[in-house]
Amino acid sequence: MSLLVHKAVEGPSFPYQVAFSQVGTACNEEGGSGIEGLVLDRNTGEILYCQRLPGFGGVPAGTGGNFSGPETARVTALAKSLASEDGLSDADQREIERLATEIGRKHGYEPPTLTERVTGTVGPWGIGLGLALLIGLGLWAHFTEDP
Repeated sequence: MSLLVHKAVEGPSFPYQVAFSQVGTACNEEGGSGIEGLVLDRNTGEILYCQRLPGFGGVPAGTGGNFSGPETARVTALAKSLASEDGLSDADQREIERLATEIGRKHGYEPPTLTERVTGTVGPWGIGLGLALLIGLGLWAHFTEDP
């Protein structure tokens, strides 16, 4: 049942995502970021890597999504060309995301709509709050019941 609920509220998958982060903040303790796509450095436009041991090679922070090698090169070339001394501006990031979306559309993928993104994000919290409310009401009813 919980798997069914998870699938019902899970956000739509778009394997052509681009996220922006900074060195040292893109990776979680397990050595990944959980992002299905490319994770680029907000300052330089380079792909970020997660390392378990300093000084040794790492794996890309994101899964890489479904970008091919040449598509990854297009996205990173645009990011590097837009990066200035102050890093990538919000407008620069939107331009890079537009390119990633365009690449995804060429492969038949559409990015999730606003409604799908909101439902995928808010859905699990709504279920959790609903269950907490139900349990709270049950406890309240149990303890306020006349003997």
